[in-house]
Amino acid sequence: MIYYVRRIFSRNFRFSGSGSIKLNFKIFSGVMFLFILLGASAAFVFFSRQIGYNMLKDKLSLAAETTRLRLASEVNSELALVFKMADSHLIQRYFLDPENSELKEAAIEEFAIYRRNFKNNSIFWINDIDKKFYSDGGDYYVLDPSKPENYWYNLTLYNTEKYNFNINYNPDLGQTNLWVNAPVFQNEPDGTKKSIGMLGTWINLTGFVDSVYKDPDSIIKMYMFNEFDEITVAEDSDLIFNKILLPAHLGPVGQMIINAASKINDENIETFVHDGVMYVVCSSTQLKWYLVASVPITFSTLFSNMLAVFFVSGLLILFLIVVIFNVFISRASEAIEEQNRVLIELNEKAQLASRAKSDFLARMSHEIRTPMNAIIGMSELAQREYGQTKCLEYISGIKIAGSSLLAIINDILDFSKIESGKLILEPAPYETGSMLNDTLSIIRIRLAEKPIEFTAELDPTLPSVIEGDATRVRQVLINILSNAVKYTEKGFIHLKVNWLKVSDVLAVLIFRVEDSGIGIKESELPNLFGDFVRISEKWTKNIEGTGLGLSITRSLCRAMDGDIEVESVYGKGSVFTATLCQKISDRRPMGNVENKILSRAEPSRIPFISPEADILLVDDMSSNLLVAEGLLAPYKVRLFTCQSGSEAVELVRLRSFDLVFMDHMMPGLDGLEATVAIRDLDDRKDLPIIALTANAISGMKEMFLKNGFSDFLSKPIEVQKLAEIMEKWLPSAKKKPPGGNEKVTVPDDTFTLPEIAGVDIQFGLARTGGSPKRYLKLLEMFCRDTGARLPELAASVNDPEHKSAVTHVHALKSVLASIGATSLSSLASGLEAAAREGGSLKAGQELKTFYDELKALLSRTHEALAAIREAIGKECGDLSSDRINRLMVSLKQALARDDIDSMDETVEALNSLPLAPEIKDAVSVIAESILAADFSKAADELEKFLRTEV
Repeated sequence: MIYYVRRIFSRNFRFSGSGSIKLNFKIFSGVMFLFILLGASAAFVFFSRQIGYNMLKDKLSLAAETTRLRLASEVNSELALVFKMADSHLIQRYFLDPENSELKEAAIEEFAIYRRNFKNNSIFWINDIDKKFYSDGGDYYVLDPSKPENYWYNLTLYNTEKYNFNINYNPDLGQTNLWVNAPVFQNEPDGTKKSIGMLGTWINLTGFVDSVYKDPDSIIKMYMFNEFDEITVAEDSDLIFNKILLPAHLGPVGQMIINAASKINDENIETFVHDGVMYVVCSSTQLKWYLVASVPITFSTLFSNMLAVFFVSGLLILFLIVVIFNVFISRASEAIEEQNRVLIELNEKAQLASRAKSDFLARMSHEIRTPMNAIIGMSELAQREYGQTKCLEYISGIKIAGSSLLAIINDILDFSKIESGKLILEPAPYETGSMLNDTLSIIRIRLAEKPIEFTAELDPTLPSVIEGDATRVRQVLINILSNAVKYTEKGFIHLKVNWLKVSDVLAVLIFRVEDSGIGIKESELPNLFGDFVRISEKWTKNIEGTGLGLSITRSLCRAMDGDIEVESVYGKGSVFTATLCQKISDRRPMGNVENKILSRAEPSRIPFISPEADILLVDDMSSNLLVAEGLLAPYKVRLFTCQSGSEAVELVRLRSFDLVFMDHMMPGLDGLEATVAIRDLDDRKDLPIIALTANAISGMKEMFLKNGFSDFLSKPIEVQKLAEIMEKWLPSAKKKPPGGNEKVTVPDDTFTLPEIAGVDIQFGLARTGGSPKRYLKLLEMFCRDTGARLPELAASVNDPEHKSAVTHVHALKSVLASIGATSLSSLASGLEAAAREGGSLKAGQELKTFYDELKALLSRTHEALAAIREAIGKECGDLSSDRINRLMVSLKQALARDDIDSMDETVEALNSLPLAPEIKDAVSVIAESILAADFSKAADELEKFLRTEV
C-alpha cells in the first residue's frame, strides 16, 4: 500500500525546496476534500438521526425516571409513619374498646404526636366497631360501609394486607390528594390476624402535579395511572376527578401503554413508538402506579444544533488534516526509512513466531495422525471381527479416538476465533445447578480409568438462575477440570465453587480446582497461559493436547470480565482459580446440589441381563415410556407398558410381574391410588413398586414409602440410579451375566437434529441414551401427547379454579425436561410448587403464560420435525420398494425372535426414509404395537403390509 501511495505522489507532484505546492497538487487536494465532504454529509444524515433517536430516548427516560423518584420520595416517609401508627399497641387496644374514655384520651394524644411528624400534619382513623371517622382530632362522623363511595373502607379492612392508595381531586379547593390507607390488625389465638379498623393520612399532590406541568412549552407530556388503568396524575384535573381510564382518554395508544406496563418492574422500562410519537413507561411498585412520558419525533427533536456544530467542526479539522498531510508528504522519506527499520524488526519477530507455529504444526501433525491411525486401524479390525465379541470394543476405541481428535480440532477453532476477534458471547439465563451438574457428569466420565478421588464443594447460596453464556462458562470449568485430570495420575481432585455478590444484579463466580498432579515448575509459571505452551514436555510427551486449553480459558475469562490464576508446587500439585462476572436473574439460592465423590468410575457396562424378568412400566406420557424403554432395553427384560393407573392395576391382577415402575401423578387413578389398590390384592403385597416422579425434593422418598411404594426413581432417569434400582429389586435368580458383549449401544452420531428455540438438544440426547434417532422419536411423541393435552390444559386455564391443571403441569414437567426444554420445565415446576403451597393453582396469569409458551414450543417442534423430514427426503431421494421390503423382512425376523434392539433399529431405519403416506401409516401402526410390547399385533400388521405389497 505504501509503495503505491509513493508512486502516485511521485508521479503527479513535485515539491520545491521552499515547500510550496504546485497547482495540480492543490486541485487534487480540493477534489479529494469534496469527495470526503459528500461522504461525510451522507454519513452525518444517517448516523445523526440514529444518535438523535437515542438521545431523545435517553432524555425521555431520564424525565420519566426523575418524576417517578420525586413522587416516591414524597410518599415513602409518609408511608413509614402510617405503618408505625398501625403497629401501636395503644391504638390497637383503643380500636378494640373505643368507648373506654381513658384509652381514647391516651390514643388521641398518641395520634397528635404522630400528626406533627406528617408533612401535611394530617391523619385520620376509624375503628370497625362504631364506624366513627375522625380526622385531625376534630369532630367525627359515622361512616356507612354499604355506600358505594366508601368502597375504600371495605377494600382496606377485608382485602388489604399492608396498605393501599386512592386518589381524588377536589375541584372546590383545586387540590389533588393521595390517601394512604393501612389496616390495623389484632392477633388471634390461632395465629391469624383480624382487621379491627384502619388509619392513614393524605398527601397533597398539588405541588407535585404543578411542578410536573409547570413548563407549558415542554414537548414532553406525562401521565400517571394505577393498576385499574385510572388516570391518577394529569395536567387536566377533570381526568382525575372523573376517574377516566387511560384507553378512554388516549384511545388505542392507551391500550398499548397498558400492555407495555404489564411487562415492566422497578428495574426496567418499556419504550415504543406509535404514530410518530415515542413513549416511555416505568413503574412504582409501592404506589402500584405507572408513569408514561411521550414526545413527538420531529426533525428538531432528532437533529440538535450541537450535532451540526460538531459536524462542521469535524469537516474543518478534516480539511486541515488533508492539507497538512499533503504538505508534509514530501518529507516522508525519513519516515519510510524508519518504517523499513521497524519492518526489519517485525520480520525478525515474525520469524520467531513462525518457528513457534512450525513447532505447533509439527506437534499437531503428530496429535491428529495418532487418533486418525487408531480410527483407521480399529475400523479395519471391526470389519474383520464383525459379529464377534470384540467388535464393540473396537468401535468403542474408534469413538474414543474420534473424541480426542474432535477436542483437538475444537481447541484450534476456539483459538482461531479468539485470535481473530470473532469470539462472540451469547448471554441468556441458565440454571446454575443444572450447569454444574452437567459439567460434573462430563468430568466423572473422563475419570473412568484413573484411581482418583474427585470431590465437589458447591456453595448452596449461589443464585439459582444466572444470565451469561452458559456454554462458555461450562467450557472454562471443563477446561480447568480436564487439565487436572490430564496431569493427575492418582490422588485427588477437589472442585470448590462459590461466588461474590458485587451488586443486586451482578455476581462473580469463583471456580477453584486443586489437584495432586505433577505440578508446574516455577520457571514455567509466567508463560503458562501463553499460546501453544505445554508444561514439562519431557514428562508429558505421552499426554494428548494442543497447548491451547489454558490460553483459551484465560481469553474466555477475560471476555467475561474475569481472569484465571495458578498456584503450584512442582511434584505436589496445582491450584487453579478462575473468576467470571455474570448477571443475576433469580436471587433465590440454588440450594444443596448433591456433592458426589467418585473414585475409579465404573466402565459403561450393564451389570447384568434379565431376559426372564417381567417388568411393568406405567406412565401417562408415551414419550416418557419411550425414554424409559430405551434405558431398560440393554437389560433384555420382558417389558410391558400402560398409560393409566387403572390399567396398571388390571395388568397386575392378571399377570405376575417382578418389578413395577409407577408414575406418581397421572389423570384419573394416579400412582399413589393405583399402588394402594395393588397392595389390596391378596398376592401382590410384596411386589416391588418403584415410584417414578419429577418431584425429587426432600421428604418425597419418605412420603412414597409411607404410601406403599418400595422405592423411588426421579425423572429424568439417570442410568446409574436405574442400575441401582434394578440390582436391588430384581430377583437374583433372574439375573444373568451380560456375556461380554452387552456394552451400552454406541449412539448413532450420523443423524443431524434440528435446532429448536427453547430446547437444549444435547441435554435431551443425554436423557435418551445419546441416539439422535431415538431423540427424534421422542420429539414426535412429545408433539402427539402435548397436542392431546392442550385442549384440556386450555380449559383449565379458563377455569377460575384451574381444576386438573396440577396433573397436566406435573406430567408435562418431566417430558419437557426429557426433551431438553429445561426453562419451560422449570416454569412447570414452579407452578406445581405454587399449587402445593396454596392448595390450587391460583396464579392464573402464570398458568396462562405456561400454556402460551408450551403451545409456541409445540408449534416450533412441529416445524423442526417437518424440516428434518424434508431434508431426509432430499438426501435420500427416491427409494425402490425393494429396500423397504428388505427392511420389512428384517423386522419380521426380529419379531419372530423377540429381539427388541433389532426391532427398534429397523423401525428407526424405516422412519428415516422418505416413505409414501400409506407406507408411513403402516410403519406407525407397527411401531406403536412394538412400543406397547404387543408383538403379535405388530406381526399381524406386518404380514398384512407384505401381502398388500406382493
